Amino acid sequence: MTPQQLKRTLELALKDKQPDLYQQLKTSGTLDEALAKVLAGAEQSIEQARQMAIEAATTQGKPGFVADPMLRQQTLNSQFKAAEEVALNQAIEEIESLQAA
Repeated sequence: MTPQQLKRTLELALKDKQPDLYQQLKTSGTLDEALAKVLAGAEQSIEQARQMAIEAATTQGKPGFVADPMLRQQTLNSQFKAAEEVALNQAIEEIESLQAA
């Protein structure tokens, strides 16, 4: 998922989960600012999970080490997708808890 896709997904989640807050933020011009905070947290979570997965899969002797390059890439792709899903779920939970300013 690209950063733009993630931002759009979070915007749609806000619009769906908290329509009044969404409209207030949009009207006041602070929608992008509110989304940026949630987006930054999600992106950071994804990046940390990716780095940990890469280190584990490529460091011989680590529990997650995968010697076969094809299998390693498949494993990493799966872990990257899982990291995105977890970060997205956390971001949506954060959106659900946002309060009107």
